[in-house]
Amino acid sequence: MDFLNLQAPKGTRDLSGQEAVHFTELESVARRVFGLFQFVEIRTPIFESLALFSRSMGETSDVVEKEMFTFVDRGERPFALRPEGTAGVVRHFIEEKLAVKGGPHRFFYMGPMFRAERPAAGRYRQFWQIGAEHFGPSEASVDADSVVMVAKILRDFGLTKFSVHVNSLGCRICRPRHREALLTYLKSKENILNEESKRRMLVNPLRVLDSKEDGPKLLDAPAITDYLCEDCRSHYRQFVTLLKENEIPLEENPRLVRGLDYYTRSVFEFVSPDLGAQNALAAGGRYDELVGHLGGISTPAVGFALGMDRVVTARKNLPTNSGKKHPVAVVVPLSEEAVPLCFSLSQQLRAVDVSVPPVTFGKKLKNQLASAVDFGANWAILIGEDELKVNQVTVKNLSTREQSQTSVDKAISLIRG
Repeated sequence: MDFLNLQAPKGTRDLSGQEAVHFTELESVARRVFGLFQFVEIRTPIFESLALFSRSMGETSDVVEKEMFTFVDRGERPFALRPEGTAGVVRHFIEEKLAVKGGPHRFFYMGPMFRAERPAAGRYRQFWQIGAEHFGPSEASVDADSVVMVAKILRDFGLTKFSVHVNSLGCRICRPRHREALLTYLKSKENILNEESKRRMLVNPLRVLDSKEDGPKLLDAPAITDYLCEDCRSHYRQFVTLLKENEIPLEENPRLVRGLDYYTRSVFEFVSPDLGAQNALAAGGRYDELVGHLGGISTPAVGFALGMDRVVTARKNLPTNSGKKHPVAVVVPLSEEAVPLCFSLSQQLRAVDVSVPPVTFGKKLKNQLASAVDFGANWAILIGEDELKVNQVTVKNLSTREQSQTSVDKAISLIRG
């Protein structure tokens, strides 16, 4: 009998020993942070219908055109190993008809993904991701919350050296104007583009800027931020302002377009100086049209994915984390002007291990307090015009219904105690 030389498939590897411990530590940190932000876990299948991925990510994306592991089952049905996590969570959201069951709905996931890429340092054909998807709100504060959540996971894991690149991709109103300007520009550069870029230029010009070969040649291409409609511009400025005010190391990058077609408005990417060419730690953005595009009830959404392999590589000396229970509070803005303060206060509470759901504005106070009780909140902090005038907050004990005005510092101490 011939000797069988068994080896892990190209582009994969075994996780064992200390590396496996590091992965488990990162998962523990992420679970704790997701608890602080009131996200619940979802575990989707490792393979799904091929059409789900091709329709959600776009026929011209690199993933769909080149990188998916596909197969046909015994019934001649086409499937693919999941190359990313968002599509499966969106499919679940539609299949379970969650849009008509109230919300918002917040999910996180962890697990392996698969892409038939050429293996390189920091890039595998089977890789691990931690991700989250938030369905319902469309406010910029929720986009900013996603970035803050990633930053907290990285920092709590011990990784402090990173920067966050941000951009806006606009919406269906302003994107066509940019597309027209970009197409005119690309046609003027057609002589320096490769055949793939020339083909994509006619289908989705924005994808040409994401080309590893041609993208660096197009540094003077029209920036989409110059074509944003007033709503998108306002959304983006608030997104950026909230991040700057909450100690996020930010870099506005008008060339950040992301590789998948479903993104709208805010996009972001975490970059590490401690990695080589494959330096992205995490990335995500808003995708308000994807649920409707896949046949569901149109629902705003935002999400991200964090690459566990790269985060573990970037952080060599890992801290030990232990789980513990946290106080739970909800921070409610009673006016739109109070949103920035509420957003900042929610980050201060999470920094001292108080669990707080994302800040949103517009719902009735009675409904928000009822929801807070449902997910186990002990306290509510209310901030409106009256509180802003005297630089205080109203703290409400949701068990006794007693409430009083106090300073932010005293409110935090009270809730921690």
